[in-house]
Amino acid sequence: MTKPARQTGEYEVGYGKPPRHTRFQKGQSGNPRGRARKSPLETQLEVDLRREMQRQITVRQDGKEERVTVQTALIRSLQAQALKGSVAAQRFLVELNQRYQEANAASKEELLRVAIETKHNGEEELKRRKAKGITDTSDIVPHPDNILIDMDTGEVQLLGHAWPEHLMRFVEQQMAAQKPARRKKRGEAS
Repeated sequence: MTKPARQTGEYEVGYGKPPRHTRFQKGQSGNPRGRARKSPLETQLEVDLRREMQRQITVRQDGKEERVTVQTALIRSLQAQALKGSVAAQRFLVELNQRYQEANAASKEELLRVAIETKHNGEEELKRRKAKGITDTSDIVPHPDNILIDMDTGEVQLLGHAWPEHLMRFVEQQMAAQKPARRKKRGEAS
């Protein structure tokens, strides 16, 4: 037995007829919070895979035992298969090497871009301070004079008190601040 429909003004409320104030409003999304973020399981899989690839194992090569990462052991195994004539292994190694070189070139270009921008911004800040009569430049890190850029080779060198790990942290911070996160489209390769 069904309940009788309630009357609200001149609109009958009942099955399939919700009250007007609870209906979707014009111009408002039916899914205001959007799609849910990546599930924690996918993230955990990435963490587990990374951890397992770095796990140390013992391998025997030419009668000697050696401790290497799982990743290194897999690469050596793949290399041995490729050298024995496995076309699939050869193709995979060549493609993997090419992807690595492209990624390495991209990071080198990004490092060069960030170094040029940082040096330029530092020089502009020095000019601004000089014009205002400010002589203290100790808070400009890295100092523009300590950033050496060889425009012919694209090499970046940092002099002074900052060591390379400080530079890399600085570059990572700069890149994270300047690049908006780009979502991968469904079916897009990583």
